[in-house]
Amino acid sequence: MNALNHPLLHLSLKIAVGVACTVATGMVVTYGLQYIIRDHNSLALRRELRARKRKILDVLKGIEAECCGAVETQIDAVRQCLEGGAAAAVAVAAESQDGAVHSIPQSISPRKTRASSPRHTKGPAATALKSSPPPLPTLAIPASGLGDSVPSPFATPLSPSSHPSATLLSVTAVDRQLREADDSLLRILEKLDAVRPGEILEHAASATHSSVEIDADVKRVAEQAEELLRLKKKSLAGNLHTSIIMKSIIQTKDIVIPEGVTLDVKARVVRVKGPRGVLNKDLKHVNMEILRVGKDKIRIKVWHGVRKHIACIRTVASHIENMIKGVTKGFEYKMRFVYAHFPINVNVLNDGAQVEIRNFLGEKIIRRINMLGDTKIEHSTAQKDEIILTGNNIDHVSQSAASIQQSCAVKNKDIRKFLDGIYVSEKGLLIKD
Repeated sequence: MNALNHPLLHLSLKIAVGVACTVATGMVVTYGLQYIIRDHNSLALRRELRARKRKILDVLKGIEAECCGAVETQIDAVRQCLEGGAAAAVAVAAESQDGAVHSIPQSISPRKTRASSPRHTKGPAATALKSSPPPLPTLAIPASGLGDSVPSPFATPLSPSSHPSATLLSVTAVDRQLREADDSLLRILEKLDAVRPGEILEHAASATHSSVEIDADVKRVAEQAEELLRLKKKSLAGNLHTSIIMKSIIQTKDIVIPEGVTLDVKARVVRVKGPRGVLNKDLKHVNMEILRVGKDKIRIKVWHGVRKHIACIRTVASHIENMIKGVTKGFEYKMRFVYAHFPINVNVLNDGAQVEIRNFLGEKIIRRINMLGDTKIEHSTAQKDEIILTGNNIDHVSQSAASIQQSCAVKNKDIRKFLDGIYVSEKGLLIKD
């Protein structure tokens, strides 16, 4: 029998094809249902949002209509009052010209005109107007269209008064009530501005039916929008923080000059003279004032400086103090030789102005280092394998010690194992207190 025509092979192929068709059908049905449910959820959410938008627009239109109606009613009442006052004023002027004024109408407007003014009226009418000014008309207009939450500025009727300032007082009350309404609206806008996009989606989901779920894509877009808003606020706050730089008006520091030291300052060039010698230092690269205050004091000033500029005050003061210490006590650096096998040979040349280093790590190279300024070097008499550097200028002494140390650097070897070299072991003042 041929192997391709075996019944078990045909049965296995049928089973495999059936399983593949079942899996494919299940996947198609699953993804189709997910797409339908997602589309249904999105449509339901959009319908709910549209309905809420229509309700909000209807409420706003109703409020607008009520406000317009109330304002139009008030405007009509004021117009009628003004027209009646003008007619009454004309009638009073006509009667005053005839000289027979029997009574004054009660609806005269408080506005002053040339016809109704007492200074332009002669006879008994002027006496009557001076003795008793006309009362104001009564305006009682209900605020029926303005709801209960916002008090109407026209709810209280204007009572008649015997003085024209009553109108001004009523206008002030109206302005105050309008300002209160504006403040409430601003508070509502601030609350709306503080709402996050995620909170809006949660509120919409809670307002809709429980079976409707918000699409994951919509949530992701809302989260991205919230993240962008947060980054924007952070960047604005950062720009604001960095754009504000506080400057102090003036910062000063005083340095006391000890006895036996002469200090001169000219164009930011400091000259210090003491028992051990003279030191000069040019400080023109620093923008500040260095002034002599009295006989034994020097003052450093910085005007309108920021943080880094103010920090230079202490730097310059330290330089001047080190110069004073150098000409009075001097500086001293001690260096020790460190070696494991090959001993380091050091020779002092030129009366302490030069040093010669031999046999470092067994090398045949001779290292020669010149001392800077008036720095002197000598072998220590109290300690083996030790040299001492002395001088008045701390910059020269420290740099000479650094040059010696760096000349004995280990190259192409593990510095954790090869610790040979000449290192600074102690530093301080030459004359101890």
